[in-house]
Amino acid sequence: MTKKVIGLVYTFRRGADAYPDNVIVVVPGIENEAELAKFVGCKVVWRTKTGKEIIGVVRKVWSKRGHLLVVFRRPLPGQALGTRCEIILEEKAEAKAEAKS
Repeated sequence: MTKKVIGLVYTFRRGADAYPDNVIVVVPGIENEAELAKFVGCKVVWRTKTGKEIIGVVRKVWSKRGHLLVVFRRPLPGQALGTRCEIILEEKAEAKAEAKS
């Protein structure tokens, strides 16, 4: 059984260069680092207005304030900032997170 959680595309990962395929995603209502750890390894889907899907994976918990680092297969456009994405949480991912705890 899969569970879908809505996340918000917050910003691109910043540094000396831009990383348009690395995105920081915020999950509203979850600010605990331990709760966010269960999302690591989950699939993320961002949809354009025309219905195209860009798929990514949650790589790690980015900060202690409730952010996740998501790496997409293709770079996201600038219009993606502030929009919604779906984090697909599968049973296997939940079981792994509980086993590590």
